[in-house]
Amino acid sequence: MENENISEDRFKGEMTRIMGVVIQKLDGFEKRFDDLEKKVDKNSQKLDLLVGQFTDVTNTVIFNDKRLTKVEIDVVELQSNVH
Repeated sequence: MENENISEDRFKGEMTRIMGVVIQKLDGFEKRFDDLEKKVDKNSQKLDLLVGQFTDVTNTVIFNDKRLTKVEIDVVELQSNVH
């Protein structure tokens, strides 16, 4: 009977130790997950900023393309008037 108590006490002690290790690992994973979540949020904000900047660049290119087309038309008209 005493051997059973010692074995049960050892088992409980070992299980308590193992559960402590598991809890520590879970806490470590939770911290890593929180850090990753923060990085994703930061990258998402940066991506939103880049999308806005890209939209601005696209609009500028479209505007300048229209201006260039108009200048090309004007040059063709001027050349036809010269000949």
